[in-house]
Amino acid sequence: MEHKHRDPEQVQKRIHQVLRDRFHVEDSTSLELLTTLHRVAIMSDTLDSQGDGAEPELSGPRWWLMLRLFFEEEIGNDEGITPSHLSHSQRVSRNTISSLLRGLESQDMIVRVTDPADLRIFRIRLSEKGRQLILRTVPVRIQSLDHLYAALTQQEKTDLLNILHKIERAFRQAACPQSQPAIEPTDLTQERL
Repeated sequence: MEHKHRDPEQVQKRIHQVLRDRFHVEDSTSLELLTTLHRVAIMSDTLDSQGDGAEPELSGPRWWLMLRLFFEEEIGNDEGITPSHLSHSQRVSRNTISSLLRGLESQDMIVRVTDPADLRIFRIRLSEKGRQLILRTVPVRIQSLDHLYAALTQQEKTDLLNILHKIERAFRQAACPQSQPAIEPTDLTQERL
């Protein structure tokens, strides 16, 4: 069966009508917000995984991992980060982190060093090649992002960020009620870094 292109406004009106008629929901704005946030997140992940074209051998997730390592160095962490910590901060499984690290290591973008305090643990740091790649690609990546958000004024970007942070806090609070420790953004820049 072929899927026909439908007018998004008409689809949204029909959804509102069904919610009102079948479920007695007069205001479905919350559902629309959630579905829109979800679609934007999926599109964002898709664009991110494609990268900016500046470094075709480096996927979005690998680039974010390297950027995290770069910022760790910049804030004074010269020891590196354990794979477990990276897994937690990147919000991915340990298997995924292991795969990403193996790929980066095979590209000579990172180095593994044994923790001098516990020889069973190793830490991850950027190699010089990885550091140079980050220094070269961050401006290109930011320029690419600026192009994506060019439809928004600076004030709209600021307002959107404030609203998204407010939603993030509400979601975090809902995920961890008062009786449990709060889920805090992971270090540095709230999410992937």
